[in-house]
Amino acid sequence: MPLILPGLPVRVFNMGVVDQAKEDQFFIKRLKDLSGTAYRRGIITYSDFLDQREISILKKEAGILDTPFSLFGGYESAERCVAAFLGRDLYDGEVIDYPISFALIEPLGRKFSDGFGHRDIMGSVLNLGIERKSIGDILPENPCGIFCISRMEEFITENLTRIRHTEVNCKAISVSEINYTPAFDEMSFTVSSNRLDAIVAGAAHLSRSDAENRIAKETVFVNNTIVGRTYSVKENDIVTVRGIGKFVFRTWNGESKKGKLRAVIDWYK
Repeated sequence: MPLILPGLPVRVFNMGVVDQAKEDQFFIKRLKDLSGTAYRRGIITYSDFLDQREISILKKEAGILDTPFSLFGGYESAERCVAAFLGRDLYDGEVIDYPISFALIEPLGRKFSDGFGHRDIMGSVLNLGIERKSIGDILPENPCGIFCISRMEEFITENLTRIRHTEVNCKAISVSEINYTPAFDEMSFTVSSNRLDAIVAGAAHLSRSDAENRIAKETVFVNNTIVGRTYSVKENDIVTVRGIGKFVFRTWNGESKKGKLRAVIDWYK
């Protein structure tokens, strides 16, 4: 334990905050480098998969970049996306060939296979030594598979042979072949207002203070963007609560007898 002499000022550093700030600055520099290269050479440059926090930073820092950008994660409403930085004369009508592949996963013997979910697949993939930034969203069913950076396609399909106790076959298919429609569980609840903290608390069965803390810690995203707790949630907003799940705010369905608003949402399964 460090020796603290009486009468001397004590400076306390939150190293987690400092480290995160450094990581954010490094990330912003990387974005500027990719955008600058795209502008100077008149080409499209691509990032690896960005998580929701990184996407939020990218949107916030768009004004300092040399080029516009586009985001795609392999399917509509993907959480993790690749950013494409569009060089000169590539602003309109350019077909963007994102370096994204899909590794389709199929049990070798369906009759005797164990069921597995998102965490099971993720654990098996990361155990291969693959960096998280090379992996996009994971689809647990219909179809079951992984979006990945194309350069990792061959490695994943050759080495992902088991998930939990189930032997699997893994093969690469074109993203254009994916016809994925998310499944939802509908839920309704009453809230006092359309503020984000109220909606998150009601949807995730949290206290209002817990919801506020999660928003303050930037673990809640609306349409892949960090917003404040007073944000007014609108129809079709996609809200992600890290560690819990994500839902689509659908509509208001009148008021309760006590005058509270009745919210209707769809949780992603």
